[in-house]
Amino acid sequence: MNFILVIISIAVYDSCFSNLQDVYLYSNGLAILSNMAPHVHKLNAYATERLVSLFEMLSHKYVIWHLHRK
Repeated sequence: MNFILVIISIAVYDSCFSNLQDVYLYSNGLAILSNMAPHVHKLNAYATERLVSLFEMLSHKYVIWHLHRK
């Protein structure tokens, strides 16, 4: 049943992070994902796929921000 909470939180994160350019928001999102990791067990395939895609999107935007900053 925890996959519903994960899917809802991913949808909220995805809608918030997709339009913003704040690096602190990206780093906080990555921190939330890393803190959530030990507590998430037995997710279904859809929730796992969305979680991985959110991580990829956040880490990609974080890296792009650091490259443009230099």
